[in-house]
Amino acid sequence: MKARGPEIRAGYTDVAYLPATAIHDLQQIREEYDPEKLQELADRIELTDAGFDLVHPVTVAVFDDPAMIEQFLRDHARFYQYEFDAASLEQIPQMNGSWHIRVSGHRRGRVLLLKCQQLGLDASQLQVACTLQHNPTFDEARHSQIVENTSDHIKESEDAREVYREYCYRFCEEPSIVLDRSVELERYKEIAAYMGYRVDKVESRLLYATMPADITQHHAKGLSYTNIVQLAKLRRAWGRQRDIDGNYICTPEAADYNMRVFFEQCLLRVLRTGRTAVATTMLDAKLREIKAEATYMTGELFVIDTMAEQRRSRRQVRRGIGEAATLALQAGLSSPDAEERKATAAQIQGLYARLQQLTEANRTYDEAEGAQGRLL
Repeated sequence: MKARGPEIRAGYTDVAYLPATAIHDLQQIREEYDPEKLQELADRIELTDAGFDLVHPVTVAVFDDPAMIEQFLRDHARFYQYEFDAASLEQIPQMNGSWHIRVSGHRRGRVLLLKCQQLGLDASQLQVACTLQHNPTFDEARHSQIVENTSDHIKESEDAREVYREYCYRFCEEPSIVLDRSVELERYKEIAAYMGYRVDKVESRLLYATMPADITQHHAKGLSYTNIVQLAKLRRAWGRQRDIDGNYICTPEAADYNMRVFFEQCLLRVLRTGRTAVATTMLDAKLREIKAEATYMTGELFVIDTMAEQRRSRRQVRRGIGEAATLALQAGLSSPDAEERKATAAQIQGLYARLQQLTEANRTYDEAEGAQGRLL
């Protein structure tokens, strides 16, 4: 009979009760908390004679070494891109000579305080069951946080920001649309191994996170997460196009402009039809078109987009702007809600400002081609 090997344990190894007021929260993956979902969780937590029936302990990093917690805070500042202040250590409460930083369970911590408030209990008397990590590095604590939050279904936008921070923290630079593909994939694999993600998930998260804020703000307001990622793929493809000598044809600024023109076509179509699915259809069709017209060089997908095509795109957008503004006027300004009327007026103003930009862009191109300023 085979000798039994050493035991392998799964689950909690060091659990203790800590006062809720002794646990300090820092910025972490989850940035938004839905009040309704917090209340749903609070409703499921019952108060018994033994206390609140919290099923899973929160995870807390315990530091008894000032040098270790200072390094932890320095790494946290570098990851979340803010300036470290040595005085910040003084803002973290100490208990028995140790500092306690919450690693995971931020939502549960909020719910317990909410429950105390609703029941009229003194939160300063609340003792919370905690799984303890002693003097962990920032990387070790962050990995534990990623594992728990991934299983807790955080928003795609929050997850994308976290993957973006991981990229910048790990490689000391932002993702680039002109980075060598082999280098790019190796970096994706490294992040995927650390975060426990698939490589394609890391890639899509970074594509989303690198899109401009004025584009991502339309996520869940007309365009889906997938739509935003598809737009980012279009921009990347335009940004990687090269001529026969291997020189880049399209600057990053021009790639961004091309993407925005197509984005406006999608958004205007959504405004006209009232159906968000049309954006998905348009993006899918454009991606198929790119694949059909693409030139493959050194394993990359490069897109050739002529000046004439750019002008046609601008002309299509200009034709739709007036219709979209009229529809917005009809739908919004007739609303009894003052805030909605104000938002609609701002939207219409933005549409007409964009119309002027497109008109000027066509004028510049036409003058450059000797067309005597004739607008298409």
